[in-house]
Amino acid sequence: MRTGEGEKARSIADLLTKILQSQVADQLAELLGEPGKAKPKTKSDSGEWLKSATKTAEGDAVAGFRVTRVNPDAGLRQVSVETRFVARQPRGGWETVWQHTETLDASKPNKDLVDRIANDPQIKQILELTKAAGLGAGDDALQTALQFGAATMQAQESANSRFFEFRDRYLQRLEGPPLLIGPAAGKVERDSK
Repeated sequence: MRTGEGEKARSIADLLTKILQSQVADQLAELLGEPGKAKPKTKSDSGEWLKSATKTAEGDAVAGFRVTRVNPDAGLRQVSVETRFVARQPRGGWETVWQHTETLDASKPNKDLVDRIANDPQIKQILELTKAAGLGAGDDALQTALQFGAATMQAQESANSRFFEFRDRYLQRLEGPPLLIGPAAGKVERDSK
């Protein structure tokens, strides 16, 4: 999902519909044992997510971009947020010049974040839609979802802080006035006046 200035807000109902369709399709494929239908559950990084972001950046003709992905792991009850800054190379191609992964335990949530998520108007809208559809999210499932949401927010905030430290370290050099270095030692220029 692309975000940033000029991007239209996403409809929560549309997003929820897509998520539910994807989950139902995956679960049916898994139950029916249809080969090739269910998503593989491996830890390998295919790099497709980065290729997709790179293709978008090429279309926008930018010199660099930041891309982030979230990897929830329900089995381990943890969530990982991976973020990268990727730059176009002078001779073509793209290279990751900075990356950071933040992993948090979703079973040890920040209670304030859980409460903030639970009281968010968009989350309340999702809960109303699921109840209207007869899905009636159980208390355990709801609590788990809120805990994963809180862990994701906390990991994202931490990853953002790390990125801003990286960015700020080099921002002055990229946008500031050029650094002028005086003559080498022993070669002092003198004014001829």
